[in-house]
Amino acid sequence: MTNFWQRLHLSTSDEIKSLPAYDHSTLAAIATCPREGMLKYIHHREPKGETVSAALRAGAAAHRFFAAWNGFLNLDLIKHVFTKDELLNFTAAAEAGEAEYAQKMFALEALYTNPDGLQEGGRKGADKIEASCLFWADQQTTKPHQIIAVEQQFSITVDNSYRYVGLMDLVCTGVVSGLYYPTEYKTTVLIDDGYKLKWQLHPQTTGYHIALQLIYGADKVTDFVMVEAQLLPLVKRPDAQLHMRVPYVLEDWHLQQWLDWANTQVAVIRASENVAPWMITIEPQCYRFRSVCPYLESFCVFDPETREEVYNTEMQNFVWEPYRHEQ
Repeated sequence: MTNFWQRLHLSTSDEIKSLPAYDHSTLAAIATCPREGMLKYIHHREPKGETVSAALRAGAAAHRFFAAWNGFLNLDLIKHVFTKDELLNFTAAAEAGEAEYAQKMFALEALYTNPDGLQEGGRKGADKIEASCLFWADQQTTKPHQIIAVEQQFSITVDNSYRYVGLMDLVCTGVVSGLYYPTEYKTTVLIDDGYKLKWQLHPQTTGYHIALQLIYGADKVTDFVMVEAQLLPLVKRPDAQLHMRVPYVLEDWHLQQWLDWANTQVAVIRASENVAPWMITIEPQCYRFRSVCPYLESFCVFDPETREEVYNTEMQNFVWEPYRHEQ
């Protein structure tokens, strides 16, 4: 693994200014569907009238709750997450009551002041998010860890050619081991064996674990990533799992696999970034196995003449505007 770590380092100020940066959302979109990923994340196009989905709004609001909860006892940890005015308002909201009650009020204030418009779904929708968040908070009382950072930013340089950037939801240390580990929060409509399995070799958690080792030193970081998922909304089924907190152990080959995966997506981007959006016809394996992909020529159901007409129509329905990155 010596050669592996020689290919990665924390980005310098000059590299931050000069090298292209890609986060997990960008690389995952390219891996899933190269043409759509290029349109949205590289060419910054998205369909007219496309809005943030209710699920994304709910997830963003819940993450604000999680961040505020974790930073309640140390506002310095979340000064980069919330504005100064918000922190003052949150503090005022938490002045009365016992510690646990005050912490909940502090986090709920963050939940309802989120910029993505939690109330757009109506009070009923907001209540569902609040109920899930409060249930999540009730699961936090016995966790044996110390919080080191909330929404830890990072930028690592890969092969001196591009930067991998992102935000870790939480960095903790175990009370017994004293070693650091990242925690990634997720909201989902279903927690089952399949959901748990998908995080075993997930590039997002693997990439974050690599970044954590570069920030704090490999000897101070555990060999696992914690994934904590909260069901949203809560369901009234006796067999439903409402909350999940599972450590996923990583080995050296997982890290090498992540590097190969990231470099593959960046190679796709570089091969297409100077090509007109409607001409992107890269042909890697398509992971949209449940339907025929209308983007890649090798999977396209249209004949060449119809395909050109479809592409031209599609381009007319796209507008230039920044794409909203998922949480």
